[in-house]
Amino acid sequence: MDGHDNFRDIGNGQPLKLFYKRICRNIQPLGEIIPDGIRQFCVEVEDIRDKVDVVLELLEILSFEQTVIFCNSQRNVELIYEQLKNKFAVSQIYEGMNEQDLKGAMKEFIDNRSRVLITTDIISQGIHIHQVKFVINYDLPIEIEQYIHRVGHAVQYGKKSIAVNIVSESDVDQLQNIMWFYQTQIDVLLEDFVKLLD
Repeated sequence: MDGHDNFRDIGNGQPLKLFYKRICRNIQPLGEIIPDGIRQFCVEVEDIRDKVDVVLELLEILSFEQTVIFCNSQRNVELIYEQLKNKFAVSQIYEGMNEQDLKGAMKEFIDNRSRVLITTDIISQGIHIHQVKFVINYDLPIEIEQYIHRVGHAVQYGKKSIAVNIVSESDVDQLQNIMWFYQTQIDVLLEDFVKLLD
């Protein structure tokens, strides 16, 4: 798994062309802060522009799951939305959005008419979602304290969930800070991670 040339097959044997490094393996958990029901993984991309490709491949594999994708900016929310809207039923919300549009997007997702919700941290500010099993951090949160609010939506309702953190080289320090702060382990994405949702 050293280097950037390894392609891994996950899900139903479909290729996930991701670039891996050993950035997530060597930190041991110090305690249990994040609930056991959340399985956390990381995938490192060589180029930040590859993040959208990672999202697309994950969503194709998890075709049956509702997913929340977190970004740090409206710009990234809109970027991903434009890339996904012709392939999946998607909604987007972000700070400063027209209230009617925001409520409409949330209703689409809650009513299962939208499979993917792309959002900033606005949903940790009084907007609640219940049915999510799969969370993608397209951007790691700038404030470490936001991490638990992102990945914790499903577990608080007694459901299993998976969080995948997509990181570029510039994100490595923040990922390690998150592991230290929450005393938790974030492993490299496994081939059979879909089984963890059963």
